[in-house]
Amino acid sequence: MTDDINADDVTDAAESMQGKVEDIVDGVKDAADSAQDSVEDVVDSAKDAMSGTMDHAADVVLDHTAIAATDDDKLWSLLAFVFTPLVSIIIMFMDDKKDRPFIKANSMQALVLGVLIIVLSFIPAIGCIVPIVWIYSVYQGIQAYNGKIADIPGITNFAKNQGWL
Repeated sequence: MTDDINADDVTDAAESMQGKVEDIVDGVKDAADSAQDSVEDVVDSAKDAMSGTMDHAADVVLDHTAIAATDDDKLWSLLAFVFTPLVSIIIMFMDDKKDRPFIKANSMQALVLGVLIIVLSFIPAIGCIVPIVWIYSVYQGIQAYNGKIADIPGITNFAKNQGWL
């Protein structure tokens, strides 16, 4: 049971294989072109997203998922809220701390909250709410220590409008 293999059969088989390989190569090229187009679309979308205004960047900064915070950042933010406004003022003079996004976002709000506490303490009619505001400040410090940027009603918008965040 020996089959005679002749040159024509081998040539036909080789041509058939060559056609299949060319089809596979064409498919891979099409897939690569499609992938390249997809990557270019993603890059263009990223460029568009990053070309937004600084106001939009501040909104992104205040998005609780946007900033990675180190343990040191979290600790300084906690201290800024608990010992407000003293630690917030100290942070403003520390070159290695004042430009860290997480610390800056929290300490600026702690500073505004601390000034509010001081002002409220001089108004006799509403001075009794100062301990409540300070307890809220401690709560915000605990949230900062857990990696969240403070979002204090009224104060966050005020700080953003001043360009501090």
